[in-house]
This record gives sequence, structure tokens and C-alpha cells, in this order.
Amino acid sequence: MHESFQNLKASCTDLEDEDGVARAVDFLGRPRLMVDSRGYRCRLLGAAYNANQGCLCYVESKEKKRWWTQMVDVSIKIHLVDGSGLQQSIDIESYNPYFGCVIEFFRWISDTAFLIYHEKHRTYVVRVNSEWPPKFQQIAHRWMINGDILTFGGYNGVFVSELSLPSLSVLPNVSISEAERLGRLPTDPDA
Repeated sequence: MHESFQNLKASCTDLEDEDGVARAVDFLGRPRLMVDSRGYRCRLLGAAYNANQGCLCYVESKEKKRWWTQMVDVSIKIHLVDGSGLQQSIDIESYNPYFGCVIEFFRWISDTAFLIYHEKHRTYVVRVNSEWPPKFQQIAHRWMINGDILTFGGYNGVFVSELSLPSLSVLPNVSISEAERLGRLPTDPDA
């Protein structure tokens, strides 16, 4: 069980996000906001650093207005830089990256980075490690982590769904009353 994640609610405080981004800025040797050589505005949205392995996982958005149209070209990618400096990246799962994403959780658990984000319509958990590409799993907007279990759902339902961490293996559904008894009933993040 991961004691530091006991009963963690679905939120990422500004301090935690700023700490991760500050580490990414130092690691990458570049500012949080910048314009790259192709004219894209780049913004580090969140990051998690694994000091034990010297690995950085970060989320970055890039946008650029196209000169021939009113459209704005937007991409949001998850990047993994391993201890040897090898970098890999992949687009987030998204209805449309133009609408952005809100990072709700970003931490390393052992050798795996976990990212939970909400895009326009859906919430996803992403498992990022040396097994590439990362594993994306859609979850409900209501979620919580208790020990090594990610619980989600519960709104107007009779059960909650659960995934084990760090594998994201599907666990049997748990009734609302049992989840409440176990301290694993997610609350409304907007309440």
C-alpha cells in the first residue's frame, strides 16, 4: 500500500503542480512557456519527476494559429524522458485538444508515472513507464485513490468500479454501501 496516497481526493493543488513543472523546467533547461523554432507556443501543463531513476514525465501543449485560416493548430502530448535521456511522446486521448485538459493527478508510483486528466467530455488515467505506448483508461469524473486502488463512479449508480495500481488491472465492482464502508466512495469533485 502507498501510504502517501491514502484517501487522496481527485485534485492537484497549485503547489504540487508548480513543483512538478519547476522540476521539469530545471530538467529540460527551458522555460515553462516558450515559442519553439517552428513558431508554436509551448506550455508545460504538468510534470512528475522520479528522482530515483532520473525520469521525467510531463504534459505539454503546443498551439499555433495557421496563417491561411482562423483555425488554431493544437496538440497536447505526454512526454517521457528516461534516465539515459531517451525521449518518447504521444498525444493524449482527447475529443479535441483545442479545448485543453485539466491535470487532476500526476505522480510516480514505483517505476510508473500516473496521470489523471479531464478533457472536454471524459476523464482518463494514463499509466506511463518503459512499456511504450502508455496505457490510457477512461474513468468516471468522480474518482479517488485509496492505497493501491483507484476507485471511480458511484454517481446515481449501485456500484463503483476499481482498478489496481500500478497495473491498472480491472478489479470486481464494489457496491456503493461497501465502497462507503471501506472508505473508497468517491465524492463529487465539483461540490
